[in-house]
Amino acid sequence: MGLAYKKGGTPVPAELYELFPVLKQMLQRRGGDLSGGQQQQLAIARALAAGPKLLILDEPTEGIQPNIIKDIGRVIRMLADRGNMGIVLVEQYYDFAEELADHYLVMERGEVIASGPGSRNAGQERAPACGDLIETTGCPGRRGPRGLRPRHGAGLEEQASTHAYTRPMPWHAQLSLDYRHAAGRTALHHTHNGPLRVLKSLYPEGEPDLPQRDRASTRRPGGGGRAGRDGGGGRGAHALISTPGATRFYGTDGPETTQQVALTLGPRARLEWLLLEAIAYPGCNARNTLSATLAEDAELIAWDVTALGLPSAAQPYTSGRFAQRLSIPGLWLEQAQLDAADQQLLSSPLGLGGLRCMGTLLFASGSDLGRERRESLLAVVRSVLDGVPAEVRAGATCPNERMLVVRAMAPLVEPLMAALQARRWCELRPAAWGLKGGAPRIWRV
Repeated sequence: MGLAYKKGGTPVPAELYELFPVLKQMLQRRGGDLSGGQQQQLAIARALAAGPKLLILDEPTEGIQPNIIKDIGRVIRMLADRGNMGIVLVEQYYDFAEELADHYLVMERGEVIASGPGSRNAGQERAPACGDLIETTGCPGRRGPRGLRPRHGAGLEEQASTHAYTRPMPWHAQLSLDYRHAAGRTALHHTHNGPLRVLKSLYPEGEPDLPQRDRASTRRPGGGGRAGRDGGGGRGAHALISTPGATRFYGTDGPETTQQVALTLGPRARLEWLLLEAIAYPGCNARNTLSATLAEDAELIAWDVTALGLPSAAQPYTSGRFAQRLSIPGLWLEQAQLDAADQQLLSSPLGLGGLRCMGTLLFASGSDLGRERRESLLAVVRSVLDGVPAEVRAGATCPNERMLVVRAMAPLVEPLMAALQARRWCELRPAAWGLKGGAPRIWRV
């Protein structure tokens, strides 16, 4: 693929780095360590490296965040303008494809049901069939029965000037993880539907007196829609689950974007649920929920981190609504409705005090921890509070006989995540379970 068919160690064409500057910045990383959008750019660059006469792109916008969709559209337009390469773009996002195309075809079940000139041939008569097709689907704002993404608001010419096609497409996905302990190790059995996937299952630990820990990382694609995760640990199983990147709830004028996570731990199971932060972009309409059920003697270490907007990228949380719920039936419930218009909540001293990142780290057990163990774990966590960065506000407590909770807030997500990862979790893990507190490598890529 790419330059692989050429002999003699042909160098990568410099032009590819001009088309996709992020690849130059990521030269020292492996392809599997890149984000989904970066991997998509890498895939297109590898195809272009061979100097093809025909480039076939199959849904390049699927699960990709808006700014990268815009970059991919820019590259496609640039390549098409040169006129020395044919491009076949297969895409469910009508506005994206139609704006870039010289000609388009709409297909249903293998048959062409509409065709016409694209925006690049705007001087030709436009075929009304496709617009009529979209408007008669009966599902404004969603894909119609023919899988097309309808246009929103302004006419196509106005959308072309603002690149409105970069609005993420809705998608639905389900991932079920089942960890079972057998023959001295924990093994993962999983099923998925849609773009939620397990990237890698690793076994970095394996002391003789304890079952091996299975560490799995899952990919969280960008875009709006609905995502569900079911995680479970069977009797005696131990797993650590993390992600290579943040969960992103983008701005939308469509229906609510939701992510639902349900965790079920069997007797004596241990689970570390350590996903990277969730980012609520300006204009989002999102709901993020996590629930956990613990059997007798099961134990859970989990954190949940939310960032409202991206202040350092000039994207403050000035509009939108983000609903959050974290529950362990009978033990813990925290929930909030974070509306950007609610300045009393977001900016007052009794609310978030102007801070836009918040996190919860908890240790929960299906059985009473006992006073001595509970106080010992609380002392360990509190001992590291003095060493956190000055901009991080944090506190720890035991709200009941089966839990320890750390709450933290900060203006930016980086110091907050560093405090939870490098300090609290790395100290809590050995104190609670006698295991090393070294961070998974995926957090450093």
